Amino acid sequence: MIKRFFGKKRSVFYSWIVSYLCVLLIPIIIGIYLYNSAYGVIKNTTEKVYEAALRQTALELDNKITEGNAVLGQLLGDEDVQRLSSVKDKMTPESQIWLITLMNRLQKLVVNHPDIEDIYVLLGESDSVAGTKGHMSGDLFAKLYLRGAMKEAGYKAFMDKLMNTKEIISVVGNDGRQKLLLHKKTLDTGLGHDSAVIVVQIDADKLMGRLSESEDMSFAVFDKEGNVVASTKKRADSGDEKVKYELMTRDSAVTSWNYVYMISNKSYEASAGSIRLKTVLGLLFCMVFGFFISVVLSKKNYNPINNLLKITDQKLTDGNEHGNEYDLLTDIVGRLYESSKVLNNIQAFSLLSAQKEQSGTNANKKLCIEIKEFIDENYKDPDLNISQAALHFDLSPSYMSGIFKKETGISLLAYISKVRTDAAKKLLESEMTIAEVAEGSGFRDSAALIRTFKKNEGVTPGQFRELSAERDCEKIL
Repeated sequence: MIKRFFGKKRSVFYSWIVSYLCVLLIPIIIGIYLYNSAYGVIKNTTEKVYEAALRQTALELDNKITEGNAVLGQLLGDEDVQRLSSVKDKMTPESQIWLITLMNRLQKLVVNHPDIEDIYVLLGESDSVAGTKGHMSGDLFAKLYLRGAMKEAGYKAFMDKLMNTKEIISVVGNDGRQKLLLHKKTLDTGLGHDSAVIVVQIDADKLMGRLSESEDMSFAVFDKEGNVVASTKKRADSGDEKVKYELMTRDSAVTSWNYVYMISNKSYEASAGSIRLKTVLGLLFCMVFGFFISVVLSKKNYNPINNLLKITDQKLTDGNEHGNEYDLLTDIVGRLYESSKVLNNIQAFSLLSAQKEQSGTNANKKLCIEIKEFIDENYKDPDLNISQAALHFDLSPSYMSGIFKKETGISLLAYISKVRTDAAKKLLESEMTIAEVAEGSGFRDSAALIRTFKKNEGVTPGQFRELSAERDCEKIL
């Protein structure tokens, strides 16, 4: 059946199918739009979450650096540090007391600041190091604490590096963990050169380990040269070309560092995937179910036309000059009309009836105009009602009300109420009392005015007057 109709592209059945399918495109387009909107919302929300996380992470790291610099500031003016920085060669009993006092102070600072792993002072004059773990020679310090090329360069090279830079140094300790070295040179001792460096050591891996890392996000800290200072654990590339990454950066408030979040699109694709699946299933359902409904409705609408063609024993063929079934039926009806006098009489009768109906309609319109004019002139009379108006026009109340409602779309009683309410609204703009307004607009008393006015306008006359006064004030301002 469907195949037969689809074979006749001129058939109205085919046109209806196409029309219904075009209407079906509307929910499909809306569904695609809603999916794209939801995807954008999910992506923006995810990015805002990571931006807040980056802001919080940057603040925490800046606070740790500020805490370390505060400890450096305390030790910079320490008398024992200043004394020990001037000691050469072997320690005297007095200098050993200074040393013990300093080491005890450093140990207390480490205990009071859990994020500080170690504090030590590099003494250039004596080529030794005083720290929380004791006092040792520079060479022993290099063997125990330095690693790689820095270990081979030796203690002197390490101290020179600290002397010649103000930036925080990132190194790898003997335990394989990343360390951050905050350092400051001691005050000038008058020897012509800086003789000691105070170092606060922070375990960078420990700080990074506190960050909540997922497969879709990694965090790194870069210095102003673009070198990695610290980062969360690195993962091997997944090799998936569909995975894209976005970078979020934030500058440190206390250093020249740059904090970076690298986020993959998987972080919001997981949420969007569920919406995508539901959207695709919904669209498929709309397409399949919509096509089925289009065929059913087209067939249902086509059946009356098909039955008429069967009655007239006519068919729409490729060689037929008619465009579609409507053209064919129009031609059939036209030929019947020309050959039948009955149809001519029906046409004449129909024309006469139409003229009569038109004449009656014009008379009714004229009557409604006269009724409105009568009401507009007599609305102040509180006794004016449907019966009084009908008596004036010598008509029955029900007949006159029916004509008025048919021509105007509003009942006669409602029109009388509207005219009186509109008159009351104008009087309310004056200084008249509510009772005077009721009398001037045709209401029997103020209670009738308030009841009718609230029904028509939704507010009482007093509230209307206050709202009108407020609007006048706003216009003046």
